[in-house]
Amino acid sequence: MILVIGSSNVDYVFKVDHFTNGGETQKALEFQLHPGGKGANQAVTVGKLRGKCRFISCISEKDGQILIDNFKKWNVDGWNLCGEYTGKAFIEVTKSGENRIVIYPGSNKLLTPEVVIQNEEMIRISDILLLQNEIPLDSNKTAVKVAKKYGTFVILDPAPAQNLDRELLTLADIITPNKEEAEEIGKIFDCKFADPESYMKCMIDKGLKSIIVKLGEAGSIYFDGEKLINVNAFKVDSVADTTAAGDIYNGALATALDEGKSIKDAMIFASAAAAISVTRMGAQSSIPDRSEVETFLKNAKV
Repeated sequence: MILVIGSSNVDYVFKVDHFTNGGETQKALEFQLHPGGKGANQAVTVGKLRGKCRFISCISEKDGQILIDNFKKWNVDGWNLCGEYTGKAFIEVTKSGENRIVIYPGSNKLLTPEVVIQNEEMIRISDILLLQNEIPLDSNKTAVKVAKKYGTFVILDPAPAQNLDRELLTLADIITPNKEEAEEIGKIFDCKFADPESYMKCMIDKGLKSIIVKLGEAGSIYFDGEKLINVNAFKVDSVADTTAAGDIYNGALATALDEGKSIKDAMIFASAAAAISVTRMGAQSSIPDRSEVETFLKNAKV
C-alpha cells in the first residue's frame, strides 16, 4: 500500500498569451478551476492507476468539495476536514504549455507533526510513503523518521525546492527533483549541476541514498552510487499544460514500485503517465488511467 502525506489545493488556471510582466494587466484567454495540490495529485494518480492508496491531508469543507469529489471517485481516503480555507494555486499557463504558479498554503499548514504522529499506524502498515514539500518541513521530517522506524520506503519529491534541509533529504530513500529543483538542492550540499551525472555522484557522496532527476523532454536519470539508469522521454504531438507532470510521474513511480517493478521499468511507466498528462489541461484532470498508460506504452515513440 502507498501512503501519501501532503498538500491539497484548488487550482485557478489562467491560459495566457505570455507570462504577465510586472505592472502589466493581461486578459486571460481561458479560465479553468481544477482540483490540485502536489499531494492530492500524487494520491489521485495512484488511485487512477489502480494502486492502493491512503492520503493524509487537510482540506476545508468551506471550499474543498471539488477535491473531495475527486477523492471519492478514485477511492482515495484518509484526508481530514480542517477549519481554514483549502490551499490555493494560481497558475498561469502559456500557449506553449509552460506554467508559473503562486501557492497559498491555507489548511495545508494545519498538517502538523502532531497530525502525522496521530497517523503513525498508517505509516507502519504502508509499503511506500510518498511526500512533497507543500506542507510544513517539520511534518515531513516527522513522517520520514516514523517511516524509518518501521522500514517504510520513502520517496520525496522536493518541490517546491524551498525550506528544505540536509537531514530530510538524506533520510529519504529516493528524491525526485527536476533540473531547477536539483540546482537549488545542490546548494545545500555544495554540489553544482554542471551535468546530471556529476551532480548526482556529488549528492550521493554527500549522503543521499538515491536520486531521480526529471529532465522534461530529455527524460529522467537515476543514480544510487552503483546503478546509473537513463530513461528517454516519450514524444507527444503537442504540449498543453505541464503543471502536474512531476506529481503524476511520482504517483506512477510509486505505483509501479509497489507492484514490484524494477526501478527502470517504474521510471518508464512514470514517464509514460507524465507524457500523457502534458497533452491535457489541468492537474488531476490530466492524470491518465491505467488502461491509457498501458495502451500508450504499446504504441509509444521515444
